[in-house]
Amino acid sequence: MKFRFAVFAALGLLISQARASEEQPKPPGFFSRMFHQIHLPQKPDWLRLPHLGGKKSDLGQLKKLALDLQLSPQPLKLSEARQLHAAVVLTNKSKKFVGLEFPTTQRVEVLIRDKMGKLVTQWSEDRTFENAPSYVGLNPGERLEYSASLPTRDLRAGENYTLEGFFPNFDELKARRSIVPQR
Repeated sequence: MKFRFAVFAALGLLISQARASEEQPKPPGFFSRMFHQIHLPQKPDWLRLPHLGGKKSDLGQLKKLALDLQLSPQPLKLSEARQLHAAVVLTNKSKKFVGLEFPTTQRVEVLIRDKMGKLVTQWSEDRTFENAPSYVGLNPGERLEYSASLPTRDLRAGENYTLEGFFPNFDELKARRSIVPQR
């Protein structure tokens, strides 16, 4: 008799606990309570790499990067070319790894300005970029090259234009070239 009573009492207790757990949220388990007390950094120390996030303290490392703007075709003949191809080339001249942080998927920007400084063409004008922070690294002596094609429909033959190629997150990394389109 005692055994039957114990079985029915245990069964009743299990049923009441099951109903109570349906009505209330389940408390955190043992492991979640244990690991909740441990606060880890966002990145482990072994994964942290030197990087440039556009801060003023990074100017020393930015000076070790060389930026070049290459254009084709040269000379630019408006009657033959509908697009001007620009390559923004970044080279790590230092002996250390350099990393660059970007807040979006856009890496470079290329602008064409007239002799008065007025914006004529902007490469990113008809493009969309995601807000996905990312990280690009350059080993010593390594180079990155980004290509951009710009329309020549707003350019006039014989006038002086300035092309600017740069990384939007880094004001110090800019390259300029002058062109005078021909007919």
